[in-house]
Amino acid sequence: MISSLVSRFHTMPAERRQFLLHAALATLFRVFSAAAAFLLSVVVARELGAEQSGLFFLGQSMAILLGTLCLFGMDNAVLRFIGHSDNSESDYSNQVFTNAYTVVLPASLVVAAVTFTAAPWLAQHAFNEPQAAGSLKWFAVATPLVSLFFLNGYALQATRRVIASVCSMQLGVTVLALPALWYLGEGASMPTADDAALLFAWHRHWSLSLASGYGFGCRNTTGIAATEKCRSFGRQPLTFG
Repeated sequence: MISSLVSRFHTMPAERRQFLLHAALATLFRVFSAAAAFLLSVVVARELGAEQSGLFFLGQSMAILLGTLCLFGMDNAVLRFIGHSDNSESDYSNQVFTNAYTVVLPASLVVAAVTFTAAPWLAQHAFNEPQAAGSLKWFAVATPLVSLFFLNGYALQATRRVIASVCSMQLGVTVLALPALWYLGEGASMPTADDAALLFAWHRHWSLSLASGYGFGCRNTTGIAATEKCRSFGRQPLTFG
């Protein structure tokens, strides 16, 4: 039965084989991501305790929410316009990514600054947890990194780099943070959510540097080549905002 399935797979058109292979790899790595996220929850709960782990996950949820909102639809724009271009249009793809980057980065920095300043008020009045102020501040610092991680992941997804996309948005940060959080619990007598949030923000920064260097590989361009390609397609150059 397996041999017949393998032979049938090889007789399929190349596009369909590529589609099925990417779908299977994406499913496999998403399972790994879910397992890593669950393991991270276990490690945080064991090392921080019930109260501090609750404060940690509160700040993490806030950072993910704000980071997603700061995309302002640029994830869909990246998927649409880069996904419709081919490999010979690298200047066009780079210009799309650069335009999205120039929207997401300033917006996320402003949101992070406001959230960092308002963290004590949010902890006291919104969440009724004054002890959460420290972790909220550090997760506010991580908000721009979350936005850029998502943007980089969607760009990788648009270029059909499925594994790199899943690793950028989900798996990579979790796997890198696991040993650090484990060591935090072993090295400190009473680790707090503030310590874990600071460590998480630092790992976001380090992981983003790795993902940006290895992943999409977009670079700033003058936009001249991209403009000419847009006109050759019979449409105006892309502008975001």
